[in-house]
Amino acid sequence: MKKFLLFLLLLITTKGFSQLEVGAGFASVAASDGIVAVTSGGFQTDIDYDFMSESNFRVAVGTNFLSSNGVFAVAPGIKLGMDYVNLKVNYDFDGILWYGLGSRIGFGEEKTHGINLSLQAASIDGIGLGWSSIGYSYRF
Repeated sequence: MKKFLLFLLLLITTKGFSQLEVGAGFASVAASDGIVAVTSGGFQTDIDYDFMSESNFRVAVGTNFLSSNGVFAVAPGIKLGMDYVNLKVNYDFDGILWYGLGSRIGFGEEKTHGINLSLQAASIDGIGLGWSSIGYSYRF
């Protein structure tokens, strides 16, 4: 673990190779036991650190913050793949492992602006969960 953290620190301090990204948008969470389904919409903010921003690959760590109907959730995670399609895995502080796909459609000069889309699923005690989001992001 110490070697991994040292490696991450080395990557973060490398200039021109990594990039901070912040975003905000709308999110929806759904739960169903197969008979009854409930949904809730909310506001989501994201902060990601992409270690390979100058390549065709995306290797990022970050955290999603979700606020909906007075409930606040924090879900740190990783993104692996390309900007257009990447694997997302998040673990929220309620002990739920979310997995799915994400996408960033960049535009503007050097693609610093982008539209983020994601769709993730989880399961706990026989109840299926879904989490989707759409938002805007900016890379520094």
